[in-house]
Amino acid sequence: MSRLGSRGRAGLGVLLLVAAASLLGPLAAPEPSRQDLESSLEPPSAAHVFGTDLKGRDLLARLLQGTRISLAIGIAATAVSLTLGIAVGATAGYAGGRLDAVLMRAVDVLYGLPYLVFVAVLMVVLGRGISNIFLAIGAVSWLTTARIVRQEVRSLKAREFVEAAIALGAGPAHVFLRHVLPNLFGVVVVTAALTVPQAIRQEALLSFLGLGLEPPQASLGGLLRDGLGALSPVGVEWWMLAFPGAVLVLVVWALNALADGIRDALDPRLERSRRP
Repeated sequence: MSRLGSRGRAGLGVLLLVAAASLLGPLAAPEPSRQDLESSLEPPSAAHVFGTDLKGRDLLARLLQGTRISLAIGIAATAVSLTLGIAVGATAGYAGGRLDAVLMRAVDVLYGLPYLVFVAVLMVVLGRGISNIFLAIGAVSWLTTARIVRQEVRSLKAREFVEAAIALGAGPAHVFLRHVLPNLFGVVVVTAALTVPQAIRQEALLSFLGLGLEPPQASLGGLLRDGLGALSPVGVEWWMLAFPGAVLVLVVWALNALADGIRDALDPRLERSRRP
């Protein structure tokens, strides 16, 4: 824990608090989908700490639900991204030659596709839903992981302990599983920590554009879209935009801070630089 650094520990602490609130908060908060039109667009008060939305739903309850769903989508999308990225990157980096060239050219082609168009097509084909959202995000966010893993595998292949294992007669599968794959742990952990906030931002963007969850389910991006729609010259319901925006910024900052802490803790060069 101490190796994370102060920023990493702060990010972890904030993330644990937000996750605990999103998981345990619904036990005390009202039902997030319960409507009360007589309480429409009420500002923050003792009855509704974060106010209500256009349909009179408690915004705090909706925010807890949205945070929980956004975190779940971010983690699940990261799992999909890592699975695809590690499989393609490790295969390309270890096999080399023509297979490496073919796989990396495919990655380059996919990089050239417009992200939003690609995801929108996937969402139309798969349909809107939590599982389809994280599959769509994971299906387009693995490309960077594949490049990082490929480069790391190519570097590991040139290391002395791998060459020694090959000289002693170890087969390709044994060398990869015993000597290469375990040494990818640090790179994979840091990549995962950086991919989660990226996936949450992507989900927020999709929901903000109307490509996210079907109502009445909420996510941070969907709540931001609702908050923007509530703004009008007649009245400014600031709480509908301020609170979801603040939570999204806080969650993304905490995840990025934790990722930086993990990277610093796993990088031996940074560790040596901190020594007197």
